[in-house]
Amino acid sequence: MDCKTAHEYLLEQAEGKSTPASEHVASCSKCAQEVESLRATMALLEEWTAPEPSPYFDQRLHAYLREERQKPAGLFAWLRRPALAAGFAALLVAGVALFRATPNGRPAAQMATVHSTSAVADLESLDKNEDLYANFDLLDDLPNHDAQQVEQ
Repeated sequence: MDCKTAHEYLLEQAEGKSTPASEHVASCSKCAQEVESLRATMALLEEWTAPEPSPYFDQRLHAYLREERQKPAGLFAWLRRPALAAGFAALLVAGVALFRATPNGRPAAQMATVHSTSAVADLESLDKNEDLYANFDLLDDLPNHDAQQVEQ
């Protein structure tokens, strides 16, 4: 057995129980030293006694709790109330939904200026006036009066 596997049984070995690692601990000085260290720690813990609490501990604790309850609530204390918190969350969701309802997250007033100066606005006007622009080809077929006047 190796030291790594034996470490799983060292606590039981320190308690005096027979384990599969007993032979390894007897032959390995490092593991034997670890078992002795565990036994010394356990002996110290058995000797230790918890200190008695102060006789006025409960009275002081209750007085402190009363003082804390009487302090004015903080700025965000209303968030602790579930109904108000839920209302605030609903308002937040509605605000985000309204903001996202406009294209690109911009207000409608800004969108008008963006469309009037962009290529998208040009494409939209071409789409709206498709019939008018289609007839421009007819103008090319008409005889050019200015060219005839210049030749004369």
